[in-house]
Amino acid sequence: MARGKSQYNFTISAEPAAINQLIMDYLRAGGFVQKQKDGVGYYERYDAITGRRLFEYSITGSQVTIWAYLGSFKHPQELTGGMAILEKQSYKESLQLLFRQMEALGQGSGVIGGEMQGSQIAQTSAAMQSFEEQNKKSLDTATIVGFIISLVGLLLAFVGFVYGAILLFVEYYLGIKGLKSNHKGLAVTTIVLASISILIAIAEVVLVALAA
Repeated sequence: MARGKSQYNFTISAEPAAINQLIMDYLRAGGFVQKQKDGVGYYERYDAITGRRLFEYSITGSQVTIWAYLGSFKHPQELTGGMAILEKQSYKESLQLLFRQMEALGQGSGVIGGEMQGSQIAQTSAAMQSFEEQNKKSLDTATIVGFIISLVGLLLAFVGFVYGAILLFVEYYLGIKGLKSNHKGLAVTTIVLASISILIAIAEVVLVALAA
């Protein structure tokens, strides 16, 4: 497991306020919340299944430095190698969209009097929309995965195979999260199927107890 923080350095020819706005839009769209520990401010997004994503950044003139990692503030894990490969890859893909938007902001910038121009405002607004769309797609995918898991779980329950509480938790969790996705119907179905699986499991236990 690679310890430490993945660091990314950029030189962006844009007003620092515009860069900061862009980064903040990315963090808000991604569900990050601001935290502080040992006098250092950072941003964190927590998911009950995939864990924590952490983010720090610094803007000094046109120099931008970003630190991204998993784990925790005191025990960071780089986004390369080690375990949690899928989550690291997902986080890196998310960051790549931010980096592309930062580069586009620099290419289309033009600072007048230290203030954001109309073109920069338009770019940050468009970037916010792209961040939201990216997170929406991720949520949609998770909703579909949850539905598939719940469907398989129901079929297994019918043949007498009782699977663990962890998988049921995943089904409920993805189903509840999916209520905010574009596949709300699938999310509701996931919750219903998970509930039916539990009822079947309970019925099977009761029947075995009565037969004993």
